[in-house]
Amino acid sequence: VVMMSISTLFYIIAGQYLVAKLWDLVPISGYNTGLHAIKFLILPVAIGVLSGVGAGSRWYRTLFLEEMGKDYVRTARAKGAGEWRVVLLHAGRNAVLPVIAMIGLDIGNFMQGVVVVEAVFGWPGIGQLSIQAVWNNDFRVFTGTVLLFTGIFVVMNFIADIVYVFIDPRVRLT
Repeated sequence: VVMMSISTLFYIIAGQYLVAKLWDLVPISGYNTGLHAIKFLILPVAIGVLSGVGAGSRWYRTLFLEEMGKDYVRTARAKGAGEWRVVLLHAGRNAVLPVIAMIGLDIGNFMQGVVVVEAVFGWPGIGQLSIQAVWNNDFRVFTGTVLLFTGIFVVMNFIADIVYVFIDPRVRLT
């Protein structure tokens, strides 16, 4: 609960101050190409993972525990199925469906995060381009970036719907 209550911006500021400035493990901002890019990726990736762990782990745990208490799981155990079989094939298969839907929706949050990460860490990219377009009143470029982000969001949700069909045979694309 504490991890999901903390703002991502706080994680960024604390990470830049502690890891980059005090401990001098990674650069504070900037970007490089080739193998040197790895040291510039460590802090943003770690912050992205850390900021999503709180809410994600709580939600996934709740989903899985809800599935483990359902009748079909008790029936599978009563029939003598092993615990791994019950967890993976019965409960896991049904618990992963909302996770796939949430991953498709989280792409929107990811696109928002791209803009913030590129602005804070000084990376060149589509997020930085959209921010510069706003500052320069270049509405055509900004509209193009928003359209690109929207298209990626729609495509990723469509892919999530297709993955649903492979995991749950009861779902049909019409």
